[in-house]
Amino acid sequence: MHAREVTGGREFVARLAYGEDWVEEIAALAAAEDVGAGWFVATGAVEDAELAYYDQDDFAYVTATYEEPLEVASCTGTVALVDGAPEAAVHAVLSRPSGQSVAGRLSAATVFDGELYLRAFADSLDREPDAASDRWLWEAGEAVDAEGDVEEGSDAAVTGDADPTGADAPDAKDE
Repeated sequence: MHAREVTGGREFVARLAYGEDWVEEIAALAAAEDVGAGWFVATGAVEDAELAYYDQDDFAYVTATYEEPLEVASCTGTVALVDGAPEAAVHAVLSRPSGQSVAGRLSAATVFDGELYLRAFADSLDREPDAASDRWLWEAGEAVDAEGDVEEGSDAAVTGDADPTGADAPDAKDE
């Protein structure tokens, strides 16, 4: 594992605007408040959603679109810089009226209502492609072993080019 220490900075609570995009609302708050890295949780409801699943064999996102009202049973994520601008990586568990849940990386969703708690880190973090998974992750820190000791000669360099938004991924059928 690669790790680095971060310190907590500012904290924000926000009500997401009806009819707006859930993911864009979080990124807009981060940009407006100059948040270069952070962690968030949110709850609420959406009118529709597009979820992405990362296919670990093909190293690509596969998306599914849900054109129905869904409850946001759980939503967590991170903020980091991509090309100098804050990007929100949002993961959600969405519930249908039947109780059946769908989950994944939230690519887009229309806000019905939503509440957000964002904890900004004092330092910014960049997202960069991970060499093993080809997914965009927080920049690597030092390599740390199972006991928490820094490994000698660790190399945090990464390469890859997977689209962090899943925008180029093919669509999947709803189940």
